[in-house]
Amino acid sequence: MSDREIVRVTFDMKKFSSGISRPENTTQYAANEAVSSNAGNDFEWKGVAPINNGWFSGDIVGAVLHSNQNNTTLKLDGAMFIFSNQVAHIADNAAFAPTDAEMRTCLGVIYFSAANWIAGLDTAGVNGNSLCIGEPSGYSFRTDLPFAVNAVGNASASLYGLLKTLNAYTPISAEVLTCDLIIRGNP
Repeated sequence: MSDREIVRVTFDMKKFSSGISRPENTTQYAANEAVSSNAGNDFEWKGVAPINNGWFSGDIVGAVLHSNQNNTTLKLDGAMFIFSNQVAHIADNAAFAPTDAEMRTCLGVIYFSAANWIAGLDTAGVNGNSLCIGEPSGYSFRTDLPFAVNAVGNASASLYGLLKTLNAYTPISAEVLTCDLIIRGNP
């Protein structure tokens, strides 16, 4: 007889999407400004992981930022800050300035480098579309972005995001940005 025991561990892998509609303008962003909607909503990924003893946890193993447009002149170089708690809305084109208390709830950053944008529909501007593969904290997804959040006071089991520009970026009017997080839930 063998002394080995077979143990089966399963992980739940899911895609969660959240998006914003930029204002209908082409006002250039400077580096370190917020990209947000004029409706006051920001990125929120609801129900990201099962709750276990008042906590939910998992790993962000992938991220993709989609645009309903194809900006062929200058791509967005951005950073998505992921928070465990809802943070105050920062107006579009305003200085990216979360408070110290908000930054203490920041779980990590996913970079969307200008070099990683890929056209889907190659038509330039509003008739095209594109996507960008994200990199957590400046590394490839060989390193996952783990998170654990106390569900007390966060009954929706949500993660929240604010998008920051890292370059001067001239957007196309009314751009819709959708960010998919691929999350592996912990058992």
